[in-house]
Amino acid sequence: MGSAHYQLKVLYVSFFLEETLMWFSLYLRSSEIGFFPKIRALWIQAHILFIFCVTIVSVGIRASQHFN
Repeated sequence: MGSAHYQLKVLYVSFFLEETLMWFSLYLRSSEIGFFPKIRALWIQAHILFIFCVTIVSVGIRASQHFN
């Protein structure tokens, strides 16, 4: 059950990451948006990617501890 829980968490975070990055990609392509809002959107994307990486690493660590 533990492994399935970790896989579900990774799938949820992956889905959230994909949807958010797609929205930001469309947002950044708009020519009506100024420079600073685009920088803010990129900053938010960086935070989302960081959270995703931390989640994946923690899932990997927990899974390896679970199997040892």
